[in-house]
Amino acid sequence: MVVDGLNVDGSRIFARNWPPTQLGAERLVLDAGTGKVLEREPAFPLDGTPVAWVIENETRHLYALMTSADLRATGPREVEARAWDLRSGKELWRRDLPSLLAGEWLTGRVGSEGEMRARLVPGIALSPDGRELAVVRAFDCCAPHGTLWLVDAVRGDLLSQRPYGGATSIFERLFAPSIALAKEDDEVAVNASFGADGSVLHVYSQSWKFDGRPEPYQYLGMVAVEVASAKVLGSDVKMEQWWYQNRVHWVRPSSDGKWLYVFLERAGNADPKGYVLRRLDPRTLAVLAERRLESYRNGFVLAAP
Repeated sequence: MVVDGLNVDGSRIFARNWPPTQLGAERLVLDAGTGKVLEREPAFPLDGTPVAWVIENETRHLYALMTSADLRATGPREVEARAWDLRSGKELWRRDLPSLLAGEWLTGRVGSEGEMRARLVPGIALSPDGRELAVVRAFDCCAPHGTLWLVDAVRGDLLSQRPYGGATSIFERLFAPSIALAKEDDEVAVNASFGADGSVLHVYSQSWKFDGRPEPYQYLGMVAVEVASAKVLGSDVKMEQWWYQNRVHWVRPSSDGKWLYVFLERAGNADPKGYVLRRLDPRTLAVLAERRLESYRNGFVLAAP
């Protein structure tokens, strides 16, 4: 089964059947203690291709960024934010996101496995109170800037669209990240998450370029953005030598909001290499403490919040 998550008290598991099926597939609600199926949430059509999504397990709402389902597309496409009630399969709302281009498309290149595709994936995050949906474009390298959209998660109203960071003109702020990186990289993925109190958004980006170079991966950096003002509070860009070869595995705020924990791998030319758990200031991203791990295994871990 594909496990989507747990409810707050850890008593229920939300899952889809294996092998992985589309995002709108039937979901099972399982008793975490016995594995018994308690409920079945219906399948529903998506009418498009999901690019990024987040699920709120208490309300059972799915929020997704969607593009048109065009397998022969030759460039990134316009994006809609949509919401569904997973218990009923009913679509709740949909909203265009002005100037945001994303998705997967044909590059015109052919590799050993056939036609090569490129992909741009914006970040998406739901505020801790479930009221606001943040969508982030941060496709550029290597400076802390991008565009932040805030959407009312209940009604789907677009609350704001604001650039953050240091672009030099309105055109560059809105369009340069999408245009430049769409031409240069085969894939850019943005990750976003709110801090514990919802006042700060943590955003990091990673890119891949499959053109025969020995190492296709590049880390584009992390920023802390104040949600109310779209002001950049801190960044890890150039924080250490070979920072752009870091591989971030996950980011988690402490429950009291005092710290931000980041688990990453120091790779490439870093010396020493290896896995590192860091405790950061959630606003400045300054490293306050770290612990190095000799080894790490990717495993399946499911724990109650």
